[in-house]
Amino acid sequence: MGTASIAIPSVVLLHGAFLDGSCWDGVIERLQALQYGVIAVQVPLGSLVEAAAATRRALARTSAPVILVGHSWSGVVITEAGIDPKVAGLVYVAAGAPDAGESFNDLLQLSATAMPGVVGIQPDADGFLWYDGGKFHAGLAADVEEARAWRLAAVQQPVAAQAFADPVTNVAWRSKPSWYAISASDAILEPALQQRMAQRIDARTVTLAGASHCSMVSQPQAVTDLILAAIERVGRRE
Repeated sequence: MGTASIAIPSVVLLHGAFLDGSCWDGVIERLQALQYGVIAVQVPLGSLVEAAAATRRALARTSAPVILVGHSWSGVVITEAGIDPKVAGLVYVAAGAPDAGESFNDLLQLSATAMPGVVGIQPDADGFLWYDGGKFHAGLAADVEEARAWRLAAVQQPVAAQAFADPVTNVAWRSKPSWYAISASDAILEPALQQRMAQRIDARTVTLAGASHCSMVSQPQAVTDLILAAIERVGRRE
């Protein structure tokens, strides 16, 4: 009598605003060492529609089940695109977790504190937002090695200001199990707001002490461990 085959989960990683897929390098290295399939999407930051479409294209290249991971604004993206039947679980990393009709801007308005990292955001003449390279380390990645922060600033992708106002129409966390990594020293997204969002979506939560907004860069093992917890929950390797 043969043994039933058990699907090995894949992981799809989405970066947030002002970053690109290289921010996941440490997480990718750890997951690949464990022989998990990983895709880090180069997320188009022009609109939620474009980002969700890119996510669906990545999901089409995987086999179910998939753990879909979103950082910062891409928490909105995984909320929208995570209804895909291949997606078995959602992991939010210092990320927005909106409900139906909510945008990232709506979530930011729930913050009780003016966040110091916001001062680094600079609009251009075309309606896109950039992050001041000279403030990148302190504002986005304070616990990241300074030289690495400069490299992250050099490869940053600007985000359309309008993308922050795009509301979700699908809410994947209502039907998919969720996990949330709270960055305890985040200067962009208030840690207390992260905690409230995690509670609202009934996420299994870990708080990363000393973590900046770029916790997947500064604490890749802790973020990987949370993804592995999601993998353990939704499926196991053969």
